Amino acid sequence: MQHDRLAVIVRAWGREEESWLVSWGEIYAQNTCVDKSDAVWEALDRLVFGPFKYENGNRLRVKAISIDSGDGNTKT
Repeated sequence: MQHDRLAVIVRAWGREEESWLVSWGEIYAQNTCVDKSDAVWEALDRLVFGPFKYENGNRLRVKAISIDSGDGNTKT
């Protein structure tokens, strides 16, 4: 999570921790990602809760997410 956008990576996981990149990109905020009413959060919901079409036609859904909201700030 950045101030003006969300960087998104969607991975599918298989047996023995095998993984595949399903989707990646950035969703830009109209104002700021800190604003909970910004449309960026609705766009993330659509991405996360919408199904992904598998190559055989089946639809896959996201079962878990994580958000890195640390913003890179550190204190010494």
